[in-house]
Amino acid sequence: MKKSISLLSGTLLIISGALLYSFEKMMAYIMWAAHRIGPSSSEGWPSEPDVPSLLENWFVPIFLVLGIFFILKGFFDKHND
Repeated sequence: MKKSISLLSGTLLIISGALLYSFEKMMAYIMWAAHRIGPSSSEGWPSEPDVPSLLENWFVPIFLVLGIFFILKGFFDKHND
């Protein structure tokens, strides 16, 4: 595998993991806000949203670990482009 392909795939995997986590976090805030505004707000909705942790969706750590692996492989690969 070429050095540039390894670096590019590692970067894309890390960006994918970060975007996936950001979308999950954004979805939690949107759902929390929608429930607070809606008719169920009189039932005592929590004052803080239930934000997912980094390891809750198992794709996020897999993407991050694979991305770091490919970036390190790209940096330490002896072959040039």
